[in-house]
Amino acid sequence: MVQGIMELLFDAAYLITAMTIGILLVRKGGTRFFRMFGIMAIVLASGDAVNYTFKCNTLRTKKEVHMNLLYN
Repeated sequence: MVQGIMELLFDAAYLITAMTIGILLVRKGGTRFFRMFGIMAIVLASGDAVNYTFKCNTLRTKKEVHMNLLYN
């Protein structure tokens, strides 16, 4: 249980960092390269956020969520 909580705290820090950097690069990136990199960071963090919601639900309900449910 403690490992799951620590993993979720790390994941939350990762999502906040990735989204912040992505938004800053989109808004203040001078070149097209930096803006594209910012968009990619936002898309990556958004996709990971969807996956982490299943992890949060798993910890809350103590039921196992199989990855094949996500792809069917």
